[in-house]
Amino acid sequence: MQSKFLATAVVTVLLMLGGGQLQAQTEGAHVSDNLTVFIHTGPSRNYRIIGSIQAGTAIEITDRQGEPEFVQMTDPEGREGWIEAQYISTTGTLREQVPALQQQVTELTQQLSALQESHQRLRNDNTTLTQQNQRLATELEESVLLASDLQQRVDEADQSAMMEWFTRGGIVAAVSILLGILITYLPKKRRRNDQWM
Repeated sequence: MQSKFLATAVVTVLLMLGGGQLQAQTEGAHVSDNLTVFIHTGPSRNYRIIGSIQAGTAIEITDRQGEPEFVQMTDPEGREGWIEAQYISTTGTLREQVPALQQQVTELTQQLSALQESHQRLRNDNTTLTQQNQRLATELEESVLLASDLQQRVDEADQSAMMEWFTRGGIVAAVSILLGILITYLPKKRRRNDQWM
């Protein structure tokens, strides 16, 4: 007797933690999962127990009374009686919900797997692009250095060409001046005077 009372107390606590709310005149309710509920002849624990009903059994509710609240119900076998409202759930049983939840878990697992594969592909692509970016950055740096070196050579070549032109121009100018000076010092040929006197 004591173990029955203890089992009922444990079940009551569990149901208080996880039991659903009862709506007035709700059809298609279920006895909450993980317990066996006693059926009484009236809306109180003081009434005689006429049987029990297993968790998850679908019932039809016809009335509510008492404190704590009891509901009058009819089970699938046609038995009528009263059970405590705290053991009634209108959201369906765990047995009904588990297959749908398992299906959702399977779908979510597949989605997670697909997302992980996609994430891995994106990480691989990112690694490849990072390597390409580094290679292109190195090539760009080498190209900039080469362009700078070529520009410096062009500038040096321009300076050399300019100096060469200035040197040649200076030489030509010096030679021209020398020739001009020399020409002025050359003896002049006297012209014969062929005129008749």
